[in-house]
Amino acid sequence: MGMQILEQMNAGIKSNDEIYRLRIIVWNGIIFNAILNWNNEGYKTPIKEYATKMTEITQGLYNEGVEQKYN
Repeated sequence: MGMQILEQMNAGIKSNDEIYRLRIIVWNGIIFNAILNWNNEGYKTPIKEYATKMTEITQGLYNEGVEQKYN
């Protein structure tokens, strides 16, 4: 069922801007894999703590790479 969820996340991308679409696909993949990992670990980490960690990591990725290259 996981692939169906990811496909639906990506199906909503409506843009002619290729870079924008690719950015959204990448972020959807990160979010999907974070949720999948959290599930596979049995939801041991409280959601607020897990979400905070993931936000810090993804913000770092954006600040160090995507923003500098594509903005």
